[in-house]
Amino acid sequence: MERKWDINSVILFAIGLVAIVVSSGCAQDSTFKLPAEIKNQSNGTQQISPSPQPTLTPLPSPTVSASATPTPSSTPIACPCLIKWGVSQGFLNVMDGNNQPVEKPVVGGYVVIDTTPRFQRFDGDTRGGPCNAEHDSCGGRHCEDPRGPSIAYSGTSQAWNMNRNPFLIKVGPLTGGTHRVTAKPHSDLRDEHGFRVYTCEGTDASDYFEFSL
Repeated sequence: MERKWDINSVILFAIGLVAIVVSSGCAQDSTFKLPAEIKNQSNGTQQISPSPQPTLTPLPSPTVSASATPTPSSTPIACPCLIKWGVSQGFLNVMDGNNQPVEKPVVGGYVVIDTTPRFQRFDGDTRGGPCNAEHDSCGGRHCEDPRGPSIAYSGTSQAWNMNRNPFLIKVGPLTGGTHRVTAKPHSDLRDEHGFRVYTCEGTDASDYFEFSL
């Protein structure tokens, strides 16, 4: 018997056919693939890309210029000129005839006078300064003549350089009257190393101390 298709039957048939085709396609691709990141999280692990290590730039080494480096000053090759061989205006020691200390000079006793050579420290200096181990006015150079001063004495006693310290002058035994002690440089004035030293221009570099009994 020949079956007749009306329009409604055709539509239903078409819908059913489409449903069969779609169902067949889903079955072929029924496995759903997760992204790798989500898959790893579902397995309890997480891949973390290591952070890049910072690159350290070495600092340049400090450079010290030659001008910034202090240079120790060297000792002068020569002594400055001698302004005067100064004589202390007073007594270092006063003694009686037995070399026992007393308050003031007495007849028959002795006095000790100190001397200090004074060298020019700068242009125009008229007072000068000592140049020895105790007082440095010559840039570290010791300019004193180790022989002490040459002595000129006026009076009725005697004056001489003391052996233990030739810069000290001892006068005695004292007599009444006036005593004048003059200290001046040797004509061949030298420093402690034996090098020649000169007096400043226009001066004989002498000095004196005068006292009376």
